[in-house]
Amino acid sequence: MFLLNGFQYVRSKFRNMGLYTKLLCVFMSSVFIPLVLATYLYVDHTVRFSSDVAKASLETAYEQAYSVLSTQMSDMKRSVSLLLNDSRILEYIRLPASALDIQTQLSLKSSISSSIYYIESAQNIQRLTLYISSNYQYMLDNYNYFDLQTLSNVQWYNDFIQSPVRSLWLSSEDNLQSPLSIIGSDPEDTLSYAVKAVDYNYYGDYESIIKLDFSKSNVETILRDSLVVGGSTSCIVTTDGTVIASVSKGSDGSDVVTPEKGYSSLKTMWFKKSDGQTPCYIGVRLFDKSNWLMMTIVPIKSLGATSLSSGNAYRFVFMVFIIGIIMFTSTVFLSNNITHRIRTVVNGMQRMKTGELHVIRADRSHDEIGVLINEYNDMIEKMKELIEAKYISGINLKAAELKALQAQINPHFLYNTLELISSYSYLQNYQTIDKLIGSLSSFYKLSLNRGEDIYQIWQEMQLVEAYFSIQNIRYPGLLTLQVDVPPSILQYSIPKITFQPLIENSIMHGIMCKKEKSGTITITGTVREAFYTITIRDDGAGMDAGTVERLNSDAVDESWSASHYGIQNINYRLQLYFGPQYRLQFSSVPGEGTTVTLNLPLL
Repeated sequence: MFLLNGFQYVRSKFRNMGLYTKLLCVFMSSVFIPLVLATYLYVDHTVRFSSDVAKASLETAYEQAYSVLSTQMSDMKRSVSLLLNDSRILEYIRLPASALDIQTQLSLKSSISSSIYYIESAQNIQRLTLYISSNYQYMLDNYNYFDLQTLSNVQWYNDFIQSPVRSLWLSSEDNLQSPLSIIGSDPEDTLSYAVKAVDYNYYGDYESIIKLDFSKSNVETILRDSLVVGGSTSCIVTTDGTVIASVSKGSDGSDVVTPEKGYSSLKTMWFKKSDGQTPCYIGVRLFDKSNWLMMTIVPIKSLGATSLSSGNAYRFVFMVFIIGIIMFTSTVFLSNNITHRIRTVVNGMQRMKTGELHVIRADRSHDEIGVLINEYNDMIEKMKELIEAKYISGINLKAAELKALQAQINPHFLYNTLELISSYSYLQNYQTIDKLIGSLSSFYKLSLNRGEDIYQIWQEMQLVEAYFSIQNIRYPGLLTLQVDVPPSILQYSIPKITFQPLIENSIMHGIMCKKEKSGTITITGTVREAFYTITIRDDGAGMDAGTVERLNSDAVDESWSASHYGIQNINYRLQLYFGPQYRLQFSSVPGEGTTVTLNLPLL
């Protein structure tokens, strides 16, 4: 009964699912889940076998690193023994300082220094230092020979002197306690081996310390070579748990386990330990005649990860992954192909409700969905044709209106120019006539613009220059044109013959209305984020506030002059091309001049 109810529940849910979800569920239940289960069983078996192999490799690397470090420590012990067996060292130890004169001390130093140089030439020794009595003042050089009293306040030295042991291994923390003046290299990267230089057959009144410094970085490099598993940590620690050097592979060092004192009695041992929540393998081995031991900690999960990183398990997982991807991709592609085409038609219908007519990409399939898509596209195309026909008729009407406004531009400056040419012809000033005709020809050649109604700014500026050259001949020495328009503006569009009527108004109703009848017209341009600005400024007679207000409004006054209608003409053309929000803006101060500003979009 329970199974029947469960089956009916699943069947009900399956019926209410989308087609895409149904196909994916069929794939998951019939193919993907069995494939994952088989992969898990195979990988589990492979990981168990490979973990044993990885552990054996780990133990081998551990033994090799331990052997290298043990050999280096033994070399240091032999070096100290070599120095202590030197006859001159024994002579120094046995005789009081009062028995050695200056020449004898220097001779003794020379002999001992030869042995020191030989020892320091060894590969792993950075510096050999002797701490001797201050009575041997002629031997002290603060490099290899130091006054024993410099260590009087150092904790490790005082503990060492009071202990019965003959030698001591020092950590970088111990070296940091020593005065910096006696540390030959970075104390944080320096480990040391110290030995009491005492001849117990002759009890003198003093004793000396021999100290060999070697690199902590070198020790860490050897430890790092022993890390063959990611997430593992290898370290040198003392029997009381002090970490001397530690390196980790793919870890931040948080896996380091502080050794217990009981580890000091172990020779070599690998065992499992659960440190908090991390089960791991730990290898421990004590160095001969030392309180230092080498420890390697490897999380058990890292051995499994290493097993998966290579070998048959990796290849099998990769193969299953590729097969799964291919099968899953095929199912998704088939499901998505069907459902996507249906959703495309639905989305098109929804967009059509908002007025957006979107044609669906032609479907090459000849099934029922393909037929539905083709019929939908035919309907959309017919609707577009009707809308486009209506739109084109509106565009043609707008273009005709723009051309009509363009034709209304007052050409009276042409009549003035022709009269000017006639005047110079009476004077037989043919050179000036030639300039006038050339400038007039350039002006109308530019204004015609091959029948186009839209200029780029650089073309409009050429038109202004041609017009201004004519006015300079008409009013010689009275007019000045200054242009400060950056090159970045010159490629933007503007209805043709926009600036020229404004320049003409500045001359006729501004500068020529001044008493001195001379002045300057300045054209400037700036680019902002979403628009650019063109400013035409003159220093003419200016206008009163009422006139400025009427020019800035949309109202048309029957008393306006032809120039005012020309300004209205420019506003109409700007609004037809750019939109109703774009128009000329006027500002003026009587007696100082007038400024016209155009803010236009970046088109």
